[in-house]
Amino acid sequence: MRSLTKFRLSLLNITMSLLLILLVNTSVFAQPKPADTPEDAASRLSYLSSAIDTFNKRLPPEKLFVHTDKNFYTLGDTLWFKSYLFNGLTGSYTTKSGIVYLDLISDSAVLAKSISVPAFIGLSWGQISLQEEHFKEGFYTLRAYTNWMQNFGEQSFFSKRIYIANPAKNHWLVSQSNAVNGSKNLFNYSLQFKRADKEVFGYKNLQWQISDGRKTQARGNYESINNTLDGSIDFNTIKGPLFMRIQEKGGEKQQLTFPLVASISPDIDLQFMPEGGYLVSGLPCKVAFKALDIYGKGINLSGILKNSQNETLAEFETIHKGMGSFILNPTAAGGYYVLAKWGNGLTKKIPLPEIKTSGSALQIGNTSSDSLRVEVLFTEDLVTRQEYTLAGFSAGQTYFSATFKADRQRMRLRVPKELFPSGIAHFTLFNSKNEPLNERITFINHSDILNIEIASATHHLRDSVPLSIRVTDKKGKPVQASLSVSVTDDSQVYPDLLQANIVTEMLFGGGLKGDIEEPAWYFNGAENTHEALELLMLTQGWTGYPWRDIFNPAIKPAFAAQPDLLVSGKVTNVLNKPVANAKMVLLAKGKYNIIRDTLTNAEGRFEFRNFPPVDTVSFVVQSRNARGKSFGIGLEMDVIKPAPFTLRHSATDIPWFVSADPRSLQLFSNMQKLKADENLGGKNVLKEVLIAGKRIIPKSKNLNGPGEADQIIDELAAQKAGDQSLLQFLQDNVKGFAIRSRDTDQYFYVNDKKVRFVVDGMELNRFYAPDDPPTLNQYYQFITDALASLTAAEILGVEVMYNTKHAHKYASSFLNIDEQIGNAGRPMPAPRPGGPRASVRDQFLSGNDIAFLEITTRAGQGIFFRKSAGIAVYRPLPLTWPKQFYRPKYSPASTSKSPDLRSTLHWEPNILTSLNGEGFTSFYSSDNSGTYTVIVQGSDMGGLVGFRNIKVTVGK
Repeated sequence: MRSLTKFRLSLLNITMSLLLILLVNTSVFAQPKPADTPEDAASRLSYLSSAIDTFNKRLPPEKLFVHTDKNFYTLGDTLWFKSYLFNGLTGSYTTKSGIVYLDLISDSAVLAKSISVPAFIGLSWGQISLQEEHFKEGFYTLRAYTNWMQNFGEQSFFSKRIYIANPAKNHWLVSQSNAVNGSKNLFNYSLQFKRADKEVFGYKNLQWQISDGRKTQARGNYESINNTLDGSIDFNTIKGPLFMRIQEKGGEKQQLTFPLVASISPDIDLQFMPEGGYLVSGLPCKVAFKALDIYGKGINLSGILKNSQNETLAEFETIHKGMGSFILNPTAAGGYYVLAKWGNGLTKKIPLPEIKTSGSALQIGNTSSDSLRVEVLFTEDLVTRQEYTLAGFSAGQTYFSATFKADRQRMRLRVPKELFPSGIAHFTLFNSKNEPLNERITFINHSDILNIEIASATHHLRDSVPLSIRVTDKKGKPVQASLSVSVTDDSQVYPDLLQANIVTEMLFGGGLKGDIEEPAWYFNGAENTHEALELLMLTQGWTGYPWRDIFNPAIKPAFAAQPDLLVSGKVTNVLNKPVANAKMVLLAKGKYNIIRDTLTNAEGRFEFRNFPPVDTVSFVVQSRNARGKSFGIGLEMDVIKPAPFTLRHSATDIPWFVSADPRSLQLFSNMQKLKADENLGGKNVLKEVLIAGKRIIPKSKNLNGPGEADQIIDELAAQKAGDQSLLQFLQDNVKGFAIRSRDTDQYFYVNDKKVRFVVDGMELNRFYAPDDPPTLNQYYQFITDALASLTAAEILGVEVMYNTKHAHKYASSFLNIDEQIGNAGRPMPAPRPGGPRASVRDQFLSGNDIAFLEITTRAGQGIFFRKSAGIAVYRPLPLTWPKQFYRPKYSPASTSKSPDLRSTLHWEPNILTSLNGEGFTSFYSSDNSGTYTVIVQGSDMGGLVGFRNIKVTVGK
């Protein structure tokens, strides 16, 4: 991607440009100075350009890419990463943000881990430890963002799916065979179970159910003495992805949840996107479409386009990933529909969008030539010589604009591609009031990414493998670049080279809606990639620019940029007015003892910055007025809150243990060999025995006495969490803590038991007063709001009463008689004074079904208390600093007999090429012969990015 030099046609060469480019009476203007009132064409263009420039200066976007060493991990493993942070307008490194946040979110919407890393000239790297106390087996979404990127919504964040496996010896493997009997409309499934270590599965009594997210399709019991678990489901009743949940009754109580993917989708979601945005009577239109199966993935189909008289107008089929197109010349009569066909003779009738009787159309032809063919069409009633503006944008900047009068129905012009940088080009047609009428995006590819060459050769086991790298630009000139290198063993890790890389993220990122399936495929040179790329622009790029925000900008962004670690806030008086010249003192203890002071400005704001490189630190900030008093002073800290997240569960993500491929089984086997070697080597000859005294929570009102609980989380853990919300702290630290849906409401659970919360000896339910009848999730929202009033820094500890031994006294104190003994079949009791109204769902609970969380706060006054005036404790998310990736070194004289079975052979986060564009690294191969995948990607941080992969063969 070449540097983003802004091309504009100047007024001086308009006449010559019109003769060569425009085939109609149009006028192309440069971008003049802004005008107060857009009365003529030049002023309107100026107004448009000024609005966009102002918007970009106020909200310059950022783009972020994260390179990880692999996509598949095991518990206890380390995820290695490097992030590249760019200015979204120029492609060079951003100067706005200096801190990057990375989250790992489970498919049950639990934020399992959150870290922050410092970025220098847009670059940062580090690691995330995948320890069992934070993670369990399953799929996770790795997302990365800056605080500034929150202004643009979650769709602007970087995200990537990874899997974390638990290679326990007794882990179950599932072999499934799913087929559709079209003649009987049945979905047939057949499953077999065995142990991952190939030991005898043994007798197990299993309880299972299959659900499509809306209703339970099947359920039952299965005894493992039978060879298979077989069954059928009426194909016509399936309305969503099928998931099976199976758990052991008794024994080890293992449970698994995994998808049952049908070979044929019972239903499809077929959407039509007319080019330019609308179907208009009398104006021929290219109609793109995208078909998705019930799993949200593109599906191949064919179709017939028909009119209201049931006449066939066209036949079509998909080109790639459920995308295709057809031509329609609509009439006002409408009634057009498509009869889609897929799978084993399944059909569905879908109507086309409504047809406008008056309007315009914008069409773009993008072939292999050096120009775009642009056509603007009008209905006859609009041929009134009114002026219109066509503008072309890329990365938020204007690269082309033209005005013309509608004196005929069809206007044609050619726009040179060289006016635009590589990436998504966005065209918008405006009327004389600068109202957007039609929009169309297309893709410009100048093939100007970095060329990365990697030289290697065949090597032996435990051999030193050199990698020579050379980076050049499109013209072959050497480039200085920052590169990251990962090397993984193909026998254990599947390198999905069609997924997003730094090139696709920079060219697509932020310009398309939804998930792009296999984005790297569009740049692999296949025969129909260009056609499929244009269909991608027509379907997933159909939503236009935020013109309402551009023409009506907000006063200021909602989220501030973080160039570095910043402690800031505002001081107010009792009337909530800003206090100027208030003396501020900051104290910090840890690796560095810090004492600083400053004064508030006229708006009562203050800030401290330029801190030394700290990892864990807490700040105490105190404010006093001009007379040195803190009475009546209000101190509000600026807290960077984690971005909210939307639960995205992909039904086609298959866990490793379902029909496990050889790579997963090899990785599992290697993990068991390593554990066995550790035991034989004397590292863990005896089973681990933990001996520890009871932890005591100061000021705790534990009804069982000090230290009597099933789990105790002390002040040290709370201090490390800092300003993390109490709810998130509980999710991270209480074993088995989760939010689950029961019927239509959400509740808090510890494993299989509902939770009651007790804060400083006061149960929160006593403060709950629901509506009559209660609204949806009212109790859940009450608890969430209550927990949101505290941070982890404000508590001394948490005690979990789960088993009867510790929960009994709490049940006796806080549950009424019906709740203690269970009231199934009885009428719902009236609420006790000050207590909650019982619900239908609680009729079947008893005291043995409740877990209690005793939370002890520093103030000791329950969930509702006031903080000390003029004093605040601020604990930012600690910065994570990079560690060194382990690299074994072997020599001919090496006698080590410990097996080397690494899945990630090498991780090098920052190779800097020389002035000649050359770089070098090396690593040692392992005991596994076969092929390794080497991935190198990076950027010159000035607008150019590149990606390359090769295979390295290692033999015995």
